Amino acid sequence: MNGDLLGQLTTPARNRYFYGKLLDAFHFDLEQSYFNRKRWLLNRLTLGAGVVCGLSLHLSNDKTRVCIAPGMAIDFLGREITVPEEFPIDPRQPTDACGKPLGDRIAGAGVVTLCLDYLECEAEPVPVLVGDCDTRNGCAPA
Repeated sequence: MNGDLLGQLTTPARNRYFYGKLLDAFHFDLEQSYFNRKRWLLNRLTLGAGVVCGLSLHLSNDKTRVCIAPGMAIDFLGREITVPEEFPIDPRQPTDACGKPLGDRIAGAGVVTLCLDYLECEAEPVPVLVGDCDTRNGCAPA
């Protein structure tokens, strides 16, 4: 999927099936891309960006962290951001895209802004029957 086209108004390309058609990874990716792009377009143009449900904040019991409640939001490209369970975070500790601490804590008092961002995570590795240069140890993420 070309990320440069996500925010534009484009027509998703749909796979055309016919008897005897050779289906490979490209065609299955095309099919997934078609439905994802349609859903993201509808989300973006009808719901808009913002919190759909949940995602409230409260202090942790030890009052050192903020807890983000489970919920869902839509980003500006129409993609769903899901927080499946309560997630504690130190608002003064910068993190990487996966929420792991990155760098020094922010010192002093003041306002801190928390942001949620869309990130696709690879699932568990599954065996690959026919490997190529991109597969390691005969496995690829599902």
